[in-house]
Amino acid sequence: MKDDLDGWTWNSSGTESEDPPVVGPDGRVPRIRRSPAESARATAAWVRVRAVKLVTVAVVLALAIGGWQTYKYLTRYHEQMSGPHGDFPAALGSSAPVKPSRVVATFEGSMSGIAGGLYLHEEPRGVTAFSLRTGKSYWHYGREKTGLVDVTNSRDTVVLSFDDQLVVGIDAHSGKPRWHVKVPGDAKSGQSRLWLDEDTVILSQPASVTALAMHDGKRLWTAPPPKGCRKWAVRAPVALKDVVAYRATDCEGSSDEYVLSGMDRSTGRPRWQLKDEITGYWRLDDHTMATASVRDALVVTDVSGSRPRTRSTALSNDLSLGYADDNIMVFDSSSSRTLTAIRVTAEGNRTAWTHPAAKGLEFGRPWIADGRVYVTQGVPPLDARRDKVPASARLLVLDARTGHELSRADLPKSLFQGENEDQRSLPAIRGAGSGVVLIGWADFAFSSVDLALAE
Repeated sequence: MKDDLDGWTWNSSGTESEDPPVVGPDGRVPRIRRSPAESARATAAWVRVRAVKLVTVAVVLALAIGGWQTYKYLTRYHEQMSGPHGDFPAALGSSAPVKPSRVVATFEGSMSGIAGGLYLHEEPRGVTAFSLRTGKSYWHYGREKTGLVDVTNSRDTVVLSFDDQLVVGIDAHSGKPRWHVKVPGDAKSGQSRLWLDEDTVILSQPASVTALAMHDGKRLWTAPPPKGCRKWAVRAPVALKDVVAYRATDCEGSSDEYVLSGMDRSTGRPRWQLKDEITGYWRLDDHTMATASVRDALVVTDVSGSRPRTRSTALSNDLSLGYADDNIMVFDSSSSRTLTAIRVTAEGNRTAWTHPAAKGLEFGRPWIADGRVYVTQGVPPLDARRDKVPASARLLVLDARTGHELSRADLPKSLFQGENEDQRSLPAIRGAGSGVVLIGWADFAFSSVDLALAE
């Protein structure tokens, strides 16, 4: 029952009745009409809201993905990096110095090379680059859970190999990795080495030689040992113009048999092979190699044709090959008291000059760079102790063409202290270039670089 009370309709069910919708003549509910300006403003507002939402979602996703990739990247290789600290130090020169006399750096441990104005210090798990100008750390790169095997470098790139088969290319200016490449093999064998060949990095392992592009780590080729040989030897390749020659060992069933395999630099395909003397070949120019045979012969090989052409000439058994480059071979006498340079040409070989040591002194192992011969001269530590005189040495720089002395400089006494007091020989020249000469100890047991001299 419904009652009308003051215009209100009372519903006995206890609920209010809703007003009926307004309808048009055609029985449909009319739409609210907006002006064009109102519609445009509403549409713009809707677009802005959607755009903000989309951008927010995209940024969140990008940060999440980027953060995960960075985390995965760092944890995948277990890398530890610091630096660079300040501006990149320029090299101290563009070539080997003519009058090196100033000690610019001394090294403890293992120094692996010079990159611009940096020297690279090897550590168990990585490398720290120090400025030659200040001696301060410039950058560090290392990896956890693995060990460093070898290091090589150009002016712009430092390449490291690790015992988990990873090879890493580092930007020398920033210390940050440019590329990572996994190269299968026995990296823990103690016979894995890195070599630099122009813009190519060579990873030599007993079962394979692999070439990688220096700038991006791209694998260019991989070559097994030549037929009849069991493995590649741990020896620097002989880099010629179009061919790089690698030494193989354990050939024809004998550990004393060596083969030198010349391979195409760009493809790794073998071009030629020849028996290698135990002393190994040295590069003389783009197409010529030479070695001092154990049979007291100077063996010169021309590889410019389709097959190697070899000629041999008698060589005094008193001569020991110290270094060869630019068609000059520098020999030391068995007493280490005379240097002899032999110039090798297409017409034959001739003695270019001899240079005797000062009375009572000996020569160390020489180095040839930029038309100059760098060699130490002095009294070996063990001989000095026997004769009760102080061990000492100086650095000589000779003209490679004439043997004339260009400069000399005394080496610091600290070079002969500590574990070096028992050395039987003089410190050797370990490298020359980029404005510095590197000096250290070298024998069959170990090699080191102890100091760098500049002008």
